[in-house]
Amino acid sequence: MMSRSVYISSLLYVLKVAILAVCYYVAGRLGLLLVIPPGQAAAIWPSAGIALAALLLLGWRYWPAVLIGAMGTSLYHHEVVDLRAIMIALPIAVGATLQALCGLAII
Repeated sequence: MMSRSVYISSLLYVLKVAILAVCYYVAGRLGLLLVIPPGQAAAIWPSAGIALAALLLLGWRYWPAVLIGAMGTSLYHHEVVDLRAIMIALPIAVGATLQALCGLAII
């Protein structure tokens, strides 16, 4: 049985991951407003800055939040979330996560 302090710290970790994932997703949606037509490339991607700042402040163990937020942002473009959409969005999310972790390692 988990002690109360372990339970509370685990709950706080999950809450922080959820909040960071939502922040990444919202920033990603705002970044999608800056897309250069006709493609999906944005000149500015605020989610990358949020991910790097969060990992610098909170630590590398919050990388799942970046992965979840990037996955949600990538899945936004798809009308139907099926296996094909997930197989497209997953490498993008992994790349965004690795980008933040590499930036953290460099800094």
